[in-house]
Amino acid sequence: MKIGVIADIHNNLHALDAVLKHFEQQQLDGIICCGDINSIGAYPEETAQAIMQIPNMLACVCGNHERYHTEGYGVNTMGDGEAFHHKWESGLLSQESKDFFASLPLSQTLTIHSHKIHVTHFGMDDNNNYIKLPNFGEIGDMQEIFKTIDADIILHGHNHKVYTIHKDKWYINPGSLGCPGNDKK
Repeated sequence: MKIGVIADIHNNLHALDAVLKHFEQQQLDGIICCGDINSIGAYPEETAQAIMQIPNMLACVCGNHERYHTEGYGVNTMGDGEAFHHKWESGLLSQESKDFFASLPLSQTLTIHSHKIHVTHFGMDDNNNYIKLPNFGEIGDMQEIFKTIDADIILHGHNHKVYTIHKDKWYINPGSLGCPGNDKK
C-alpha cells in the first residue's frame, strides 16, 4: 500500500496542487494529512476546499491553526500580526470550511496491514496543549513526547522539520508542505 503524508500546508494552494498531482501520478492508495491546513498563506478557502475534495483521504487531523478557528486556540500567545492574519483569514472561510475544521479530530489511529499508525499534529499534554521541547527530532524527545501513544508508527507535523526516526517506533514528520523554506534537516 502506498500512502502520501502531508502536513503544515498553511494555505499554500500552489504547493498543495503540485503535490496532489504528484500523488496522483504515483497512484497512491491514500493520503494522510497531519494538520495545519490553513494560516500563513493567501488562499484559506481554496485550500480548505481542496483538502475536503481529496477522495482517498485516510486520515486528516486538526492542527493548531485550525484550532484557532474552532476554539480560539493560541489567541493569548499570538503576536499582533499573526492574530490579524487569522482574523482576516477567518473572514474568507465559508461556514462549510469552518465546520470541516471543527469536525477534525486532534488525532486518529489507523491499522493498515497490521501496523498501528497514529496521526496527530503534534504531541499534547493532558490539557491538549502542544508539548514544547527544545530538540525536536531527537529520539529521546520523540519517545518523551509520544510516550503514551500505543502505535507502531507516529505521523505528525507542527515544527516543519523533516525527519524519520526509528527506535522502538517510527516517528515521521514529512515537513511543511506550505513553508518549505522553514524545513530544517
